[in-house]
Amino acid sequence: MPRVTLEDVAKKAGVSFKTVSRVLNNESNVASKTLERVRQAIAELNYVPNSAARRLSRGKAMSIGFDDNPYASMVVPPLTTIHQPIGEIACTEVKHLIQRIDDPSTKPIDLIMPTRLVIRDTCVPPTNRTGLS
Repeated sequence: MPRVTLEDVAKKAGVSFKTVSRVLNNESNVASKTLERVRQAIAELNYVPNSAARRLSRGKAMSIGFDDNPYASMVVPPLTTIHQPIGEIACTEVKHLIQRIDDPSTKPIDLIMPTRLVIRDTCVPPTNRTGLS
């Protein structure tokens, strides 16, 4: 089941995205009838604010995941990751393990592989976004 978004709440309540954001942020400039419609829509849709999106909209997001798997770019907001050459690491370690099995005197190795930071929305200041909640 897809996650209910702030836009879904706005559509159901018949208000703008920004109005829903104002309600969620307890701003005082929302008419009482509008406030009630938005709260009703939130309850009916079981809306839960996306905490990562809230931090991102306030410029306080800083999430980094390790292992740049395909799902990191599919979450909202897309997760900044550290890309590691997993396949190359695995092949090198297996070869070394076989060497140590064949010759127990083989010394352990320190394996250092290059990594790359894949910057996505969780570490980039939001642009052209207002009212994310």
